[in-house]
Amino acid sequence: MITKEERKLELKKHLDNHEEALTRLLNKLMKKEYGTNWLTYQDEHGNFLVSQKDLKIATQRFEEDPERFGILVNALVFELKIKFIRLFWHAIFGKVFDEYITEQHFEKEMDSIIAIRNKIGHQNPFSLEEYYCGIHLSLKGRRLIKQYYNDNNDSLFKTSRVVKIESDGQVFYHDLPHTRYQTERYLMPGDTVIVNVDVSAARPEYELKWNAGGRHNFRSTESTEYVIEIDNDDITEHFQIECQLTDMNADYHRVGQHDDFFRITYKAVIPPQ
Repeated sequence: MITKEERKLELKKHLDNHEEALTRLLNKLMKKEYGTNWLTYQDEHGNFLVSQKDLKIATQRFEEDPERFGILVNALVFELKIKFIRLFWHAIFGKVFDEYITEQHFEKEMDSIIAIRNKIGHQNPFSLEEYYCGIHLSLKGRRLIKQYYNDNNDSLFKTSRVVKIESDGQVFYHDLPHTRYQTERYLMPGDTVIVNVDVSAARPEYELKWNAGGRHNFRSTESTEYVIEIDNDDITEHFQIECQLTDMNADYHRVGQHDDFFRITYKAVIPPQ
């Protein structure tokens, strides 16, 4: 039989997961709507998007317990609670949830979640009904967020990625991670293969590991354009180029232990005539 302490830990886990998913999506949409520095955004009349008084309180709360909140946005949402939803329903929350739930219903469910979370936070007892209610609403909220991502073909993964590979006028636009290309094109010594990397939406430190024809095995982190020069040592049939891209010091990756991967197989590197 599950104990009260086990029940409390399970409920807290669900509430934490829901809060993290909600604030992560909120931060993403606010950045898209108002820019990276949306916490201090001002309109053309000098009005702040977020009350600077509220931001000051949230900043103090965050500085007192950074492990609890992780990022400042979490502390701000924690501080404003329902007020935040009302402020940004039409600009932000409604875009996510309007199709699935009304503003009033969403507020009511968030009120219930906040009340239960407050009991846990202040070490107050909660009923069995509140235990099941908290888990149900947390799972429902995460399900709506997942549905939003699915319906909008959106992604939580903002990582470095390869955007295009070009050789002898042929361009491959690289849209999906872990892609393999097969081309009937030939290469010759003296040709170059150019690979462009986009790191604008990712963490600043990244690593590219190359393997071109099994010979040019090297790592690089210095540029967003990489040039592979083909020479006589590359002459072979079925010449392959592989690139593995990894954001460093990251707590997650888009594809296993790295963030992007491609392989191109050329028909051959033909010898000079």
